Amino acid sequence: MLDRQFAHMPYLRGNDGQPVFLFEFIEVIDEYLDCDRLKQEFPTLSYGQMAGAIAFLRKVSQFNTRNIDIESLEDADLEDSPEFQSMIEKLLADQEATIVQSVK
Repeated sequence: MLDRQFAHMPYLRGNDGQPVFLFEFIEVIDEYLDCDRLKQEFPTLSYGQMAGAIAFLRKVSQFNTRNIDIESLEDADLEDSPEFQSMIEKLLADQEATIVQSVK
């Protein structure tokens, strides 16, 4: 999908309605990629060429028309989440309790 909200950065929409940006998708594919198998399919390519092609696909999939920092948008959504705020408050309270106990 290409959505104006994300400056037309390509993404897939999961069945939960959340975007999965293609650059993130490509990064995960790269982690699971079996380069030896890929080399069997394309024996005339070097490993460097294959890595370069993956890097190119990642870069192309990050292009957006307004130079929006998608990770900052995702961070802002997380910070606005009541569940996230509750978790931070609990962690801070636990940390304060630990500090008080160690001072005694």
